[in-house]
Amino acid sequence: MAWAKEKASLAERENAMATQVKAVAVASRVKEIIRSNNLRSDGSLPDAVNAKIVEMLKAACARAKANKRGTVRPYDL
Repeated sequence: MAWAKEKASLAERENAMATQVKAVAVASRVKEIIRSNNLRSDGSLPDAVNAKIVEMLKAACARAKANKRGTVRPYDL
């Protein structure tokens, strides 16, 4: 019984780690681009930009696989 609980806990940790993606976009660079347009950025903007980039990359990977390619190309975006 204890091993089942431990196994479930391990699965939960693996799922949590899978949803946490390392930063793809550099927050200071995102803010710099916003500032260069004379605007301010919300504190959560870099996280949103990162999530959007990850979403685009996953879609590009899926497109490359669907086309039976092992290389993701710019037009997959």
